[in-house]
Amino acid sequence: MLVAVTLLPFTSPLLIGINQVHPHGDLNIFGSSLLIILFVSFLSHWLRGFLQTTSMLAGIVFGLFFFLLQGKVSLTLVRESSWLALPSPLWGVWPTFSLSSILVFICTYLAVMINTVGSIQGISEIVGKEGLDNRIHRGIGITGAGGLAAGFLGVVGLVSFSISPGVVLVSRVASRYVLTMSGAIMISCAFIPKLWALLNAIPPSVTASVLFVALSTQLMAGMNVIMSEKEKIERRDYFTVGLPLLMGATVSIIPKPFFQLFPSAIVSLVSNGLVVGILFALLFEHVIFKPRA
Repeated sequence: MLVAVTLLPFTSPLLIGINQVHPHGDLNIFGSSLLIILFVSFLSHWLRGFLQTTSMLAGIVFGLFFFLLQGKVSLTLVRESSWLALPSPLWGVWPTFSLSSILVFICTYLAVMINTVGSIQGISEIVGKEGLDNRIHRGIGITGAGGLAAGFLGVVGLVSFSISPGVVLVSRVASRYVLTMSGAIMISCAFIPKLWALLNAIPPSVTASVLFVALSTQLMAGMNVIMSEKEKIERRDYFTVGLPLLMGATVSIIPKPFFQLFPSAIVSLVSNGLVVGILFALLFEHVIFKPRA
């Protein structure tokens, strides 16, 4: 649920078409975004079988074709890109050690660990809970190993993407083979610039519209997890869930210059809505609103 609300500040400008030409948005783009959102939702809900599983892809193709008709898609970069090339630079920068950065990353990876648990539990509500404990242990281990490898290679680390339940609910596809193929396509983009340019030609509002549908189902998937073992929401849930959710959303929409008032060592920590929401959830759940024995 935190992922859904903290991504809104990033998706909403794309949905309404904010850019240098239209600093306050574009009604045509907003109308197109609404059309794509309704199109994907309709396909996902009413269709069955193969057509239902491709509803998100169909939304992207529909949006791309719709914007092509309006002349708002540029293929110049696709034509100018080469077919094959090595990434440059092939390796990241050599790692350096900073105490403040290490402290921030310790707190960040605490949030990443909790995010991993939430992702796996959220998926389990859809695909089944068989071997859930082992899945959680493996997920945390692989995420941590990926983070260590990324640190030494000077690149951004891995994190399980908590929007996965939303994507599964919309597409009805939960196969790990599909995820493996998606990873192979992303790796191919590093060596085939023309493929990357083709994906990059998709208008941002199209991507945001399809993502918005997944975020809506993600929000309800989180609610389903909360209610899975309860007959009704308890009074403490109003605070342990509601307050962190709004805190995370608030941090996401606060103007960035405000965070420069904080010490530089914790800026990246307090300016991350997901991390702030998770830390407040821990504080409320285990300290302030801890259930009586």
